Amino acid sequence: MKNMIQQVYETAVGQCRMHPGRVLVAVSGGPDSVALLHVLLELRDRLAVQPVVAHVHHQLRAEADADLAFCRELAQQHELPFVYCRVDVRALADNSKMSLETAARQARYEALEAMADEHKCHDIALGHTASDQAETVLANLARGSGLRGLAGMPYRLGRRVRPLLNLHRADILQFLEQRGISFRTDESNFDTSFRRNQIRWQVLPYLKQHLNPEIETLLYQTALIHQEAEAFIQAEAERALERLVIRQRPRKIVLDIEAFWRYFTIIRKYILRNALERLSHRFIRPDFQLLARLESELAISEVGKRLAVREPWELLVDHDGLVIWDQSHITFHQEVRIGQSVRIPGVLTLRVSEEAVKPQNVKNLADNQNQFVDADQIDSPLILRNVRPGDRFQPLGLQGQKKKVYDLLADRHVPLHVRPETPVLECKRGIVWIVGHRIDEKFKVTETTNRVLHLQFEEADS
Repeated sequence: MKNMIQQVYETAVGQCRMHPGRVLVAVSGGPDSVALLHVLLELRDRLAVQPVVAHVHHQLRAEADADLAFCRELAQQHELPFVYCRVDVRALADNSKMSLETAARQARYEALEAMADEHKCHDIALGHTASDQAETVLANLARGSGLRGLAGMPYRLGRRVRPLLNLHRADILQFLEQRGISFRTDESNFDTSFRRNQIRWQVLPYLKQHLNPEIETLLYQTALIHQEAEAFIQAEAERALERLVIRQRPRKIVLDIEAFWRYFTIIRKYILRNALERLSHRFIRPDFQLLARLESELAISEVGKRLAVREPWELLVDHDGLVIWDQSHITFHQEVRIGQSVRIPGVLTLRVSEEAVKPQNVKNLADNQNQFVDADQIDSPLILRNVRPGDRFQPLGLQGQKKKVYDLLADRHVPLHVRPETPVLECKRGIVWIVGHRIDEKFKVTETTNRVLHLQFEEADS
């Protein structure tokens, strides 16, 4: 087994790029994770790592308590720190409409990340093998995955590392047998009502017997090829996305739609995918079918076209570009005190102050960001809020007539995505200022004005 130990060492240093120091070793009690722990113990001096044994109790099986006890005893035998976490997988599956398999995986990773944080571990070592990789690729292929799914599990993702990923399950079992190392057997791994077990015990054996006895190795190699392609395309798409950005806020991005169409179709799909995942913090993880639909519908769209993604996210073709955003409009309603500034994150900072400005000088000082009104016409309190459907006011200079605010914004070619969050400053007598646009006629400074309020705003950077 010296060759296997050396192989894991080279993988840990090369593909996994493991850090020296504390490493959280995820140990379920099964053969793969137990072998991983023993191999890392043999390599801890060469890798300069300090293993911390971690176990996640899924509360799904009667034998789970015995698995926990086994892992605790294993850590004690080797005088290693032991940590564990109980997760309610069934409740997570029910509440989030996930399968038990998916819920268990998500809960397990979240628990491992939390334990790694708590114990200051640089890496989280997982016992996945080439056999697991083959199963993953087949499972992803069966559900219609794109390039990323066919890339399978990477050697490193964040701080999760998989030092056994180029070893087969048979290699692991041989190592444990030769060393006389005991492990736990999870009977649920033989339950073929779970998709992964169907692949493990029915699909792969059939393919080995009737198609190619080396199918596991070939699927593992397929994953490597797709990982290389995925990394290249991902890097190109990231560079393209950065070049396309016209403006960006926490839950909205505007892209140059004309330049967007100059890229190859696969880069366009990745641009959309990366933008949606980044903005939604991976709430949205678009598959190939969704991306193909979005790209196809964009090709025949015009200004005003809206493409639903997943509530409340959508794509909007606007006057200023392609908008990818959470269209549950920003709402705000905040009192503004004279002499103070009010900041609406992602929108603007507004300041209202009384200033000694001569009425005859107001016209020369006013612009889109600075306006002046008659303080004695203001009936407090001043409120800063976003525009609402049906808002009307009398724009300065429009004698005796009122106008819908949305009509004013349309006349001024304000992009569709900006209109719902346009700030309005109002008092009890009505709208004082459509911020950045026009003040109301009844608040204008005249020759008889005694006190002048200076209204000033700056757009938010992000």
